[in-house]
Amino acid sequence: MTDEVNAEVGTNPVDTLDNGDPQEADKAEIVPLMEKALNSEKALDALIATPGFNQAKQDKLRSAVGDLFRVG
Repeated sequence: MTDEVNAEVGTNPVDTLDNGDPQEADKAEIVPLMEKALNSEKALDALIATPGFNQAKQDKLRSAVGDLFRVG
């Protein structure tokens, strides 16, 4: 029964960290993803600020970035 519950909620007690606490395991996976997202956002901000970009392209890129971060 425990295996069925774990399969249903997507946890695997063998792969958890911090004495089998699934929340700690999730945090360990989420933190690197959040750092990667922040680095991507910084890179996009730098691209938007590039002097050669015209205003229309900057606005379009800002809008697309905003949509991405609203979904995420």
